[in-house]
Amino acid sequence: RLETGTAWSEDPATRYTHIITNVEVEHTDKADEFRVFSNFYAYRNRNERDEDSLIGSRIELHWIDGGYVGLLLQEDGSANLCMAVRKSALAAAGGRPIALIARLADLSPALADRLGAVPDDAQVDAIGDVPYGWRATTSWPGLYRLGDQAAVIPSLAGEGIGIALASAAAAVARWQGEGRDGAVRYQRDFSRRAMLPLRAAAGFRALGRSPGLLRLLTATPGAARLAMRLTRIADA
Repeated sequence: RLETGTAWSEDPATRYTHIITNVEVEHTDKADEFRVFSNFYAYRNRNERDEDSLIGSRIELHWIDGGYVGLLLQEDGSANLCMAVRKSALAAAGGRPIALIARLADLSPALADRLGAVPDDAQVDAIGDVPYGWRATTSWPGLYRLGDQAAVIPSLAGEGIGIALASAAAAVARWQGEGRDGAVRYQRDFSRRAMLPLRAAAGFRALGRSPGLLRLLTATPGAARLAMRLTRIADA
């Protein structure tokens, strides 16, 4: 475009709307620098029914009966959907995850608006019986348990990667100092570090069963940031 002075155009033209919202500004150690958080919503429309909605810089949580659905925008414009529901919900959908997603969308207009038309051949990775809240409290020489093998935090908290990194860093430090013999002490110490975040995450997850308390929490300024702090592994 810079070299030719012309640009590609569409007929009919695509219309875009961008909204920047939820702007939060925090002070830093430097007087002239600030840490800023924000979310954006981008809406694209072309022709009569060609529509796209993109949400950035946040994870959306949709509370449903017996669990929740999380949506995370990916770099390529697609979205990753993760949900935690009771087994009975999947059974009621005939054991088919796509049918369950469609059923949940029917029950939640906001979720349906985000999902649009989910293709029947969409790729689904299903995991059952996730032991949320479990911690490895013991081990034996030479065995360093990391990530989900060290502690399993509810998916709602989004701290699974934090546990993986924190456990790896702690294990490496202990291995360098004590070798095989440090595994038992490492596991015991990391279990203590993970205990409070896992309990906090379990408490926030339980709020999904109490819509009134959930609405109160979401309406409280700074509640989401406090929840992130409480569910974070120390020094992670």
